[in-house]
Amino acid sequence: MLNYEHFKNSLENGNNFTQEREYDIHRARTRHNSALKRVSETTVILGLTGHVPRHTLANHMTYMGNKEEEIRQVIAHSNIRTTKIYLRERHGFFGSYNIMKRFHQVKK
Repeated sequence: MLNYEHFKNSLENGNNFTQEREYDIHRARTRHNSALKRVSETTVILGLTGHVPRHTLANHMTYMGNKEEEIRQVIAHSNIRTTKIYLRERHGFFGSYNIMKRFHQVKK
């Protein structure tokens, strides 16, 4: 499990992650992807991968009014074009924007 305290120095001071922290992130990502695969196999949610939460986060950040560049930084894409792929219209994304915006306002 990743703990903020382990990464605090890097995140708050803009330092690079140590090799040990990079390995921690890799292990957490691997465990996360394995868990998603098991969930996908035991439910009717087909194609559940580590990218699904990333897409969800990007879309929620859009709903909250974040700019594409901010989303790119959070998702750690090196190129804004990749982020735009995450944000392109799919399944009525822009049609549901106002519904999701109201949902987020109610949650506050």
